[in-house]
Amino acid sequence: MKSIILEGPNGAGKSTLAKRLSEELGLEIIHAGGPSDDFKHCIKRSMEELGKINTGTYIFDRVQPPSYMVYQQPNSLDMKLLKSILDKMLWNSILIYCHGDGTPDFDNKEHYVEGLQEEVTINQVEIRKRYKSLMNILPHVSYHFGTDLFDTLLKEVKNDQEK
Repeated sequence: MKSIILEGPNGAGKSTLAKRLSEELGLEIIHAGGPSDDFKHCIKRSMEELGKINTGTYIFDRVQPPSYMVYQQPNSLDMKLLKSILDKMLWNSILIYCHGDGTPDFDNKEHYVEGLQEEVTINQVEIRKRYKSLMNILPHVSYHFGTDLFDTLLKEVKNDQEK
């Protein structure tokens, strides 16, 4: 069985979807928190996530590489390294791109340090554009929280798990 990675902008329903998938599939949820501010720390956390993907089956509510690529906009060399790590993650996992027009829910989000909440709110449109651009180059399943049916997504995930 493959792990599941949920990615997308704040307010897209990742945490809600993670809970529903966990209930249906019986998988543990790992919350990566927000993207690291420090590239070396991002790489360390990315390698830890890759290790979990390679040794178990989990639902990841975000992983470092795509989050860092979208929120921190690294230089091209760092971007290539992150893309390489992400490609390795996707060998043993399914990427679900959560998108929608939701308002970010900042309750119970420990990784929202002072100032980040305001920055995310102000930059919502740009962040959505960056995610859309990134998803254009990654294999993924798309899920719009407000309009797509959960049962349809669950069926698609189960079919992909059997491959």
